[in-house]
Amino acid sequence: MSLLVAGGITEITLNSEHVETAFGLNAMHSDMHDRLLVATAKVSGLTFVTRDGEILERAATLLRGRLIEM
Repeated sequence: MSLLVAGGITEITLNSEHVETAFGLNAMHSDMHDRLLVATAKVSGLTFVTRDGEILERAATLLRGRLIEM
């Protein structure tokens, strides 16, 4: 068991819906890794916390109130 899981962090297994959603976000952000993180939050119904101004600006509507600026 990893220290993160032992500390209460839940692991999320990526699936095809996460990846397909990320590919659909091409216009949102130039970095595929960032799009995958946003897509994972969207598909999994999670709150996304970031300092990335580009994500904050472009993902607000997509995440509908589940985006927090750090």
